[in-house]
Amino acid sequence: MIPATIALDGIDDTPVPFAGQTSACPDPDVTAARRLDPYWHGLWGDGSQASWLNRSLLERLGTDRVSRVRDVDTSRTRAEAITEIITKRTGARLTALAAVGMWRTVTAEQLAAITGLRTILDGREMRPAFQAELVERGTLMTELGWTGPRRSVQLYRPVGTGLDPVTDMLGYADWVAVTGGYPWSRGHQQDRHNLLATELGLRVAEHCEIGAVLGESLSRHDLLSPGGVDPSNRCADLTIVRPDGMRIAVEITGSINTEFASKADRWAELLAATDPDSTGLAVVFVDAAPPDRGAQVAAEMRRAILAQVARAAHQVPGSAGRRVPERMAAVGWQSWFPASRTGSAAFPTLQCVRPTGPAGRRWEPVRLLDPADLRGPADDRRDAAAVANCAALLGVPHWLRDRHPPTDFDQVLLRRVGISTPPRIRFIDPVTNRRTFDQPIGNRRPGRPPKVRAG
Repeated sequence: MIPATIALDGIDDTPVPFAGQTSACPDPDVTAARRLDPYWHGLWGDGSQASWLNRSLLERLGTDRVSRVRDVDTSRTRAEAITEIITKRTGARLTALAAVGMWRTVTAEQLAAITGLRTILDGREMRPAFQAELVERGTLMTELGWTGPRRSVQLYRPVGTGLDPVTDMLGYADWVAVTGGYPWSRGHQQDRHNLLATELGLRVAEHCEIGAVLGESLSRHDLLSPGGVDPSNRCADLTIVRPDGMRIAVEITGSINTEFASKADRWAELLAATDPDSTGLAVVFVDAAPPDRGAQVAAEMRRAILAQVARAAHQVPGSAGRRVPERMAAVGWQSWFPASRTGSAAFPTLQCVRPTGPAGRRWEPVRLLDPADLRGPADDRRDAAAVANCAALLGVPHWLRDRHPPTDFDQVLLRRVGISTPPRIRFIDPVTNRRTFDQPIGNRRPGRPPKVRAG
């Protein structure tokens, strides 16, 4: 039996079904009101897991006659599949790759929502990426008996062999759009954890007033704290960017162990090393343990999370001067989402609690998306520019990207080669050899290069 919602003091967890709310996602079939709910719909019980398949494994199974290999999965060689990606429906396929790489593990529904591509739902759009061994497919081992293409719980995640065969043939802008300018990697492969992070990112993008939301691949500690160096490449599960540039890192936890205390300490240290007036950064810890836990177990986990976060926030050196307790918060998944496909009255502003009160009444409510509650950086113009730059990243939900004009990378490329004043470049059409035209340096698509001469 599922216990009643366990809300933190001061949080309004009044249920508000997503079906009665306006979603920013333009496709009603893949909004939060219609998608499978990875928390409440029993996708994970104790010990359950997804089953994954990549092309190499599929071919081995076929060779040993362990499994029947469908022709559609091996009809192209790897080289042919890569050619297919960069020559046909290139924009759609690069967008899908970018989203899988950024969010690590996604359902077909989540991927369709992020990209705006309904063709992902029947598997066709992802087939070349599977054939090229850039992604692998997964299905959930469940006995719930869902039927139909949308209820088969199809999953995708990156294969760690790298995107070089594709990105080597892309212009600079497309390379940044797909990878964010960082190497392709599998990341942390914890399926339930990653799906919850993806779902939370999508719900925030749909129902909250934000500037952008980024997945795990661009939520590394060293990226969130300018000038910071973290050789371990630790990262948050996702990052929410407010319109003023304030970044809210999200850490989702499904259990409490000794590692959680260390994680809270690392975040306190990172915040203590970050000037809140020059770099807006905060973190919220989300308790997302399975909903069928007992009420006593749930209460004990809640107390442990609050105790560890409060201890870390107040004990780190420089805590008061850097306003660390103001920038560390906690919330339960059920406080924001008290039932399946349902938000709460607290969710639109990301209301949670933080350890800013006196001893004995330590935890006080805060609305993370309200600058009056959580101060952003002093120079919000500079940080707000980061929101527009996020529009260049194809892994960001497409309706957030569509709000901004395409990012111009010409100045970035020129600065990298030491040119402060761009020269006038004339391009001569390689076919007619007569017509000249100006063309952005950083955004030229791959293909036959034009003849170039300086003017």
